This record gives sequence, structure tokens and C-alpha cells, in this order.
Amino acid sequence: MNQKRFLSGVCALAMLAALQLPTYAKMTPPVKQQENPVVHFEFLSNTTLCFEADSLEKHLKLPKGELTAARVSVIPQYGALMVDGVRVERGEVLMRHQLNDLCYVPLKDNGQDWFALTPVCEKSVCTAIRLSSVSKEKEPPKLQNSHCVTAKNMSVRHSIPADSAAGLLVLRQGKKGYVRVDGTSYTYTPYPNSVGRDSFSLTAFDEGGRLSREAVVTVDIERSPCKERFEDMRGNPSEYAAMKLREHGILTGERVGNAQLFHPEKIVSLGEFLVLIEDSVNGGEPLPVCVNTGLSNDDAIPFWMKSYVQKAREQGLIVGSSVDLEAPITKEQGIWMMEHCADPKSDSPAPSSSKTEQSVFVPHEGAQNQADFSDGLTPSGENLLTRADAADLLLPLLEQ
Repeated sequence: MNQKRFLSGVCALAMLAALQLPTYAKMTPPVKQQENPVVHFEFLSNTTLCFEADSLEKHLKLPKGELTAARVSVIPQYGALMVDGVRVERGEVLMRHQLNDLCYVPLKDNGQDWFALTPVCEKSVCTAIRLSSVSKEKEPPKLQNSHCVTAKNMSVRHSIPADSAAGLLVLRQGKKGYVRVDGTSYTYTPYPNSVGRDSFSLTAFDEGGRLSREAVVTVDIERSPCKERFEDMRGNPSEYAAMKLREHGILTGERVGNAQLFHPEKIVSLGEFLVLIEDSVNGGEPLPVCVNTGLSNDDAIPFWMKSYVQKAREQGLIVGSSVDLEAPITKEQGIWMMEHCADPKSDSPAPSSSKTEQSVFVPHEGAQNQADFSDGLTPSGENLLTRADAADLLLPLLEQ
């Protein structure tokens, strides 16, 4: 009897275990691995790459002076890390003065290598340092001092022209506002009710990890240019640009009941953007009357818009036998149109759509800077120009 009870108990335990184990496995949440940040450095083939604590600090996005030490979490595979002629081992902690003497010595010409550092600070994150050898040394990106204007309690977004730059880093925050960067653009947000002058500093970096000199951005925070604000732009980084467009009578939005709306997410067509550019450049002054643009679809172009189309053809913004003014454009195409309008002799080729081989922008032989809108093809929907984007692009023209 006892033996039967014992065997029954064993069987019950076995069945319970069989039932519970799968249930336990299903209830265990998967562990999501966090991706480590990566920074990139380039160096000349068969040469030693020397680091500086200040440069590493900027690439690691740490406040100035915070990188007091770093642990070597991973050592390179095809080279060696050296400090004053002594090889650095994995797990070794290097003080700031040692980071100034840190060098990477390639032992095998593999073209690429990497190691990892973990800063010894409050926000300690292991960062991969990717290394690539190049045959020719490149110049670091160039970044100039600049100036922007915004209004009390309004954010402003600007793109900074920086040759060969892949992104921006904030070196010094402002005292009256906070700046954040996204690619080669920055958004400055004043602190509540702050007015007057402020400044912050940036540096640009390229794909090879080279840094530009420090550039200072001066900000003037004005009192609100209009008593009435766009209800759908509050807190939007493009709010100030939208307000300036309304102030100049270029894009005034619409009123729905008691609310003034800008519709920041609305896609801007080619025809709309041509009108916005020309009115911003000419200060709203009327263009010469055009009766016929010479295009094959001239009859389909509204009479009031023919002057804008003709002006765009004269500036080399569009070519071809016809034009689709209803076609959407991408942000890159909008940027190119702005740059080409400011400098018609620019050698930069027109960007093309990623959705089709024959794009809205088609560089032509002998006219590589011109854009062909005749096919009416729709570019990729992921990066289309919106009203908010257009406002950001047009703001520099209004500030001249």
C-alpha cells in the first residue's frame, strides 16, 4: 500500500513537473539586449592613431571635464592600444592624462578594427570605438558661427550648413534655453518666459570621427511676434518659423471656429513650394505677368501660378516640356531648391526619389543642377516635405 502511494506520488510529481516546465518557460519574458553606442574614427593606413581625452569626451557625448577615466572593456583584434609605449590590457582603467597619450597601433592591415571603452562616470555606458583605415587623409568638416531668432516660449529649428558633416554635438548649453540636435539640425527651446540674448556652442563630426572647430550660435529671444498663436503648433519646434510666415503674409493658415491652425503635417506640393519660395525671396512683391509658360501642359496651369512657374524655369529649378505642380517633393529636394535658388551656380546635383529609377529630380546632361518635374512621379512617402519642414527652410529667407 505504501509502495503504491509512493509510486503514485512520484508519478504525480513527474506529471506536475511536465506540466509546469513549459508553462514556466512561456511565462519567462525574453531579455531584450540593449545596443551599445558606436563612434567611428578613421586613420591613415600603416600609421598610428592617437586619441585625445577632449575628443573622446565629445564623441561619447559627455559634459566637458566629466571623462576622468575609462575602462578598456574590449581590446582590438588586429592592433594594440598603447600608452607611453606600454601595451594596454583588457579591463585596465586609464585616467584622463593617460587617455591623452592613448594610441592605436595597427599590427595587421585589416582595414577595420574596434575596441570598447566604458567611461568611469555617473552615466557609464560601454561604447564601441570603430576604426577604419583610409589611403588619403580627409579634412574635418567646417562649421561657422551663426545666429538665430525665436520668440518667448517658442522653439526654433535650424539646419546648419557644414561640409561633409554627418551630425552635430552640443558642447555648451545655453543659459536661457535648451538645445538638442538631430543629424545636422538643432532645436532650441527657450525656458519659460525667457527673453533676451543667449548662446550655445556646437561641433560637427563626419563619418570618420573628425571634428570641426567649436562654433557659437547666438540666439535672440523676442517677445511673441503675434498675440494669437497657431493652436496646432504649440510646442512644435517649427512654431516660430510658422509665425514668421504668417507675419509676412506668406502662409497664414486657416481659422476653424476660434482656433487658428497651421496644419504642420500637411504635405506640400511642388507648386505650393514654388510659390512659398518666390514670395519669401521677393518679400511678397508681385512677379511679372506671364500669359504662357511655353510648357505643353500650359492650359492646365492656373493663370495666377504661371508667373511662379516661369520664374522657376528662369532660375533653373525646373526643366522639361511639362510640369506636375501637384506632385509632392521630399525634404532633400526642398533643401536643394532652396540652395539652388540662393546660389544658381551651385554644383550640387539635384537629389532623386528613392521610389523609382526615373525620379522627380532628373539631372540632365549639361544641366546637372536642374530638376525635371515633368513625369509627375511620386517620391518615397517616408520623407515628404511638410508645412513644418517648409517653414523651417524658408525662415532664413525671412530673417535676411
